[in-house]
Amino acid sequence: MKTIKDIAKQTPEMAKVLRRMCRMVKAKASEIDFDDPDWYRQHTWSEATRDKFVQWLSREFYTNHKMRREMVRVSAKSKRVCQDAARFFDFMYGWVVKDSMYGWVVKEAK
Repeated sequence: MKTIKDIAKQTPEMAKVLRRMCRMVKAKASEIDFDDPDWYRQHTWSEATRDKFVQWLSREFYTNHKMRREMVRVSAKSKRVCQDAARFFDFMYGWVVKDSMYGWVVKEAK
């Protein structure tokens, strides 16, 4: 079982992002097994909450050099690159989006 503490030891900036994701859906990061290949399917969030997370992550990538270097692997500041990286992170690891009109949307790229 890979816990948030294990992740924080290896990649502290990734742990910060995962903790924020958990806080946004009122989940406890310490209770999630990040070794489970479907860990990101354990919780849901609305499109609005997802969009807020992507905005936050994009700003973090832009302002936090260490996070940008660790997670995006780009040291140059570019808002476009940071926005794209945040959207890609959400696409790959974001919680399942619950669409109030159509039901469950497992993954949807913007």
